[in-house]
Amino acid sequence: MKTKYLLLLLLINFFSFLPFCFAKGEVIYLSTDRDFYIAGENMWLSLFSFTKDEKSNLTLNNHNKIAYIEISNSSGTVITEKILITDSRGSGIINLPPNLPSGFYNIYAYTNNKTNINETPLFKKRVAIINTLISQSVQEGVIVENEDSISITGNNYPTTDNFDNTSKNLKIIKKENKVYLENTGSENLTLSLSIYNTSLIEEDLNPSSIYTYLKNEIDHKYSQFDISEAINYEGEVIKGSVTDIEGNIVAGHQLFLSVAQDRSNIYSAITDSLGMFEIYTYPIFGERELYLETITPDTLNSFNYTIFDPFRRINGESFPTLNIKKSYEKELIKRSYEMQIYRRSMADTLFKFKSILSDPLLNYNLNKEYILDHYTRFPFIRDILIEYVKELQHRIINNKPTIRMIWQDRVGNIHVSYGNSLILLDGIPIFDHSQIINYDPLKIESLKLYPGEYHIGPSKFEGIVLFNTYKNDFADLKIKNNARLIEFKGVLNPIESNYSFSKDWVYKLSSLIFWNPIISLEGGEKIEIDLSKSNLSNRKDKITYKVEGFSKEGSSPIYLKGNL
Repeated sequence: MKTKYLLLLLLINFFSFLPFCFAKGEVIYLSTDRDFYIAGENMWLSLFSFTKDEKSNLTLNNHNKIAYIEISNSSGTVITEKILITDSRGSGIINLPPNLPSGFYNIYAYTNNKTNINETPLFKKRVAIINTLISQSVQEGVIVENEDSISITGNNYPTTDNFDNTSKNLKIIKKENKVYLENTGSENLTLSLSIYNTSLIEEDLNPSSIYTYLKNEIDHKYSQFDISEAINYEGEVIKGSVTDIEGNIVAGHQLFLSVAQDRSNIYSAITDSLGMFEIYTYPIFGERELYLETITPDTLNSFNYTIFDPFRRINGESFPTLNIKKSYEKELIKRSYEMQIYRRSMADTLFKFKSILSDPLLNYNLNKEYILDHYTRFPFIRDILIEYVKELQHRIINNKPTIRMIWQDRVGNIHVSYGNSLILLDGIPIFDHSQIINYDPLKIESLKLYPGEYHIGPSKFEGIVLFNTYKNDFADLKIKNNARLIEFKGVLNPIESNYSFSKDWVYKLSSLIFWNPIISLEGGEKIEIDLSKSNLSNRKDKITYKVEGFSKEGSSPIYLKGNL
């Protein structure tokens, strides 16, 4: 009887939890510094990730670490990028190619959460891009008006001034060359702030905001996923497949994936019955090369590797014609000069990349480092190990040259790895130790020793040795038949504002005066932004500010736009 009563209580508790467990939808919002661009300019991004339940309650969340960005025209996707989400926020820069045809484009943003029951709502925002160097336009075309007759067409949603009271708790004030941002309310805010020369084209675009997006697109629908099963991934899930040289499936074999030229960004998985693999990685930044190697008894086997495209590649849709008015000419010429000078000098003073230090495998377990310039060089790595590196032994085990590591643990016990130490050369695993023993020592700058046990997927290694070349390019390393190097596009580098305006002439030239993608403003807090070198008070053009954001406590969105 007690057992039945306990079971009944568990069922009641389970079903009472279901509405909270499933009635959550993940929503992405992407704020851009402006809504109109010249092909070749930078597009600055600020990302918000939150959940919205069936009662329209908003909450910042951390269910995914990667957001996928697509920029499309009527022909389909033309730009893809990834943004790292940290504490519900992300940022990055997209450099628009200078050969983009003029016209309207959609920016899409989404996450790939495999626990979603329904498809995650797709963020969409429309921007105009004009190419001042070539006359090519998108399929819908561009009409240049002879007279200032009609406004530019193609805005996202009807604009509205019915903003929530939380917007009224945020004030932006200009005093000479300083701008003050003040939160007069009690809730903590997370914001993006853009300050730029007022654009006639953007004013005619009638762009949407965070308020209109959520009001028109999200209020009537939400995606559901099981919060109790959602995994907080640290980075991207890389999926792919392995086939042999004849196209046959390679199933049930261990595969290693590492990021070339990283310290120890290495992972492992077993291919399934269809020859496919799925690897959960930490963030991989920028344009990189992935090293993939399948472990088989015969290392002469050749394999082909495919990395699956994580993007949805959203089909093109119908766009309106872009109408350009005669009064835009002065602004287009000025922005075109700015773009060309920036691309020539590659100079910008508004930002710097954040340094991301993440090494979950090795952490700070460095035991010893050998800088080979401090020692007499020998013609072979083997001789260097024998003469100088007492923690490593060169032995022949099962007729194979092997490097073993010796270390002492905290209680004084001596450990010796029996042939299963992991050797990494500029981030590439060397399972055949003869490759590193015969490697040219004149190319090696240093080697670092990490004792202890390390688990990488189903494999366990006793000790890791990092060999680093001077150029970090694994020069002259022969890639074996069972391995491949594949180009890979990682996430955009997170950015932050840079207040050391070192290149005054570039800063004064730019129509984008200030951009900060992530501003945290506590209740009652006031911050000062010093723009003295921009000569903000002496500029002849009208200055526009745009603030978009969200309350960390989960209330309504924030949108402020006006002139300084």
